[in-house]
Amino acid sequence: MVVEDESLIAAHIQRQLEACGYMVSALASSSEAALQRAAQIPLDLALMDVRLTGGLDGIETARVLREKFNLPVIYLTGNADDLTLERAKATEPLGFLLKPIEERRLYSTIEIALYKHRMETRLRSIERWFATTLKSIGDAVIVTDTKGVITFMNPIAERLTGWRLGEATGKTVGEVYRTVNAETRTPIPSRVNEALLEGVTVNPISRTLLLSRKGVEALIDAIAAPVRDRSGNITGVVLTFRDISERERVEHALQESEARFRLLVEGVHDYAIFMLDPDGGVTSWNAGAERLLGYRSEEIIGAHFSRFFTPQDVRRGQPARNLELAAAEGRIEDEGWRMRKDGSRFQANVIINTLRDESGGLLGFAYVTRDITRLKQAEKQLKDSREQLRALAAYLQSVREEERTRIAREVHDELGQALTGLKMDLAWLDKKFAEIRNLPVVRPLQQKTREMPEVVDGIISTVRKIATELRPGVLDDLGLEAAIEWQIQDFQKRTGIRCEFTSNLKDIRLCPDRATAVFRIFQETLTNIARHAGATRVNIKLEAGGGKLLLEVQDNGRGVTARDLSGSRSLGLLGMRERAVMLDGEVNIIGRRGKGTTVGLRIPLIRPGDVTSR
Repeated sequence: MVVEDESLIAAHIQRQLEACGYMVSALASSSEAALQRAAQIPLDLALMDVRLTGGLDGIETARVLREKFNLPVIYLTGNADDLTLERAKATEPLGFLLKPIEERRLYSTIEIALYKHRMETRLRSIERWFATTLKSIGDAVIVTDTKGVITFMNPIAERLTGWRLGEATGKTVGEVYRTVNAETRTPIPSRVNEALLEGVTVNPISRTLLLSRKGVEALIDAIAAPVRDRSGNITGVVLTFRDISERERVEHALQESEARFRLLVEGVHDYAIFMLDPDGGVTSWNAGAERLLGYRSEEIIGAHFSRFFTPQDVRRGQPARNLELAAAEGRIEDEGWRMRKDGSRFQANVIINTLRDESGGLLGFAYVTRDITRLKQAEKQLKDSREQLRALAAYLQSVREEERTRIAREVHDELGQALTGLKMDLAWLDKKFAEIRNLPVVRPLQQKTREMPEVVDGIISTVRKIATELRPGVLDDLGLEAAIEWQIQDFQKRTGIRCEFTSNLKDIRLCPDRATAVFRIFQETLTNIARHAGATRVNIKLEAGGGKLLLEVQDNGRGVTARDLSGSRSLGLLGMRERAVMLDGEVNIIGRRGKGTTVGLRIPLIRPGDVTSR
């Protein structure tokens, strides 16, 4: 853009510029027109007449263009006094051209001006980037000149020293940055002078305490480094420092924690606790490890941990597999036989935790071992005891069923026969009394005799019921399916609860012991429904398939709860489960409040020693 209030001169300059290969985007004869054109179109350079008519002269107009639009200016002038030149220089023009303007002079001045403007723009961008970087980093930064005078400091440095940049600029670094020895409180020089004189980076002095302007003290690390130009000449110093008070506190706390942990580990005698390197070499050893495995620390440090394994496990590569698995999963737990120094073996529980650094690199393994030989022996004894108790319970159940069968048979046969004989005798007496019925004394006796057969019939019915409850004959005679059907009919008659029964058992017959156990579990289930469920309907399913027998009983009652299953009145449920366990099966009880309970029994159809027939 050419800003010239004389139109002939402006047109001449335009022709010269176009001859040099430049494009003139705008011509302006006043400051107002120049500012309006600059706001409307993008411009690279303005040729500005120093003396303009109107509200603003050329110098004021150039200042506005630079400040508002960052537009570089070259002044055009025929002559100017010293005052005008001083005013013009204050606006930082990129050049002066004297009228009349030579074309070669015009071209060189414009090229130099454009290059200078590009460099200044780039320099300002770099300065802004540098200032932003220094303000955003986490360390405090103070920049000085070659005399140790502060020229810049970032916000972290402002906070730590208590000085603002505007206050500190122009002061020596010693006035703003005051340090003392944390132990002796003697002053420590800033070391900026040392960096200036020796031209090398000066490393921090340990235990340096920074005293801020506000009286706050902070433990710091500081480095002073000289700044050099392209020729290698020192142009200043960058002093970088950081507050390490929190780091010092954390390191101190970590050291105390490590000391406490070391004392804790050393004080543990029931566990062998030691560290392994990535290859399995022992790197630490506690008193518990010495007591459990028999090695002293000086004997075992550096040795491979495979010596704690049995020879068979070593040949199978168990030690290496354990470390590979721990490295892959982070933690593993293992149980097995381990070896002591004297060759004795013990059963061990082993936990291996992987140790890694912040980048995920493998540092080693933490190894914790305890002797569980007695625990395993106790577990075996408990298991054997449980098996013996179950065997005893099974034997008692068998004896009980045999006794019930025997009693039921005797009650049914002997007592039933005796009662039948009694009924026959009563019929004989009634016949005899009929022959002598004319005798008055005989009539009451005859009447009593005729009433007694009904009593005997009731007793016979009761005896049969008792015999059936002791051992239903249909179970022995017709099998499990028929016995369950009979039990369902009796249950419906006694309770009025409607039952539906489905079965695919057909001709499959279980051995007597298994059939009896399933039937008793079913009886106990119906008893619980009658007593506690409040149900109106029961669905029973008996199925055989896949070598398993499934009995499922589902009611629509109130639904059993977890408290009911674990309460003191749940001995009947416990008995059901124990019967199932004796048959290598299981009982599952699932209740939903307000929606009923489902009892499921699942047992193998055949067990070694069982005999089935089809």
